[in-house]
Amino acid sequence: MCQAASQLPRESLIQQRFFQIIQRGFVAQADLATFLNAGYTKAQVIEVLLGVGMKTFNNYVDHIARVPLNDQFKAEA
Repeated sequence: MCQAASQLPRESLIQQRFFQIIQRGFVAQADLATFLNAGYTKAQVIEVLLGVGMKTFNNYVDHIARVPLNDQFKAEA
């Protein structure tokens, strides 16, 4: 049975996102196994991919449309 995401090791999720971003979609089998062995499912791997894709798409749209940065984030820019 799949554990709730809040009960899974956060470090594994962070690692998976990191590998996804730096390897442009090519996740090594060992990295995938680490993520799955931490209790995540293949469906959750797809959810991570979807999140990365949506964020990337949003960044491109924001840059093309020249969307101004929200005031609450300007201090961190």
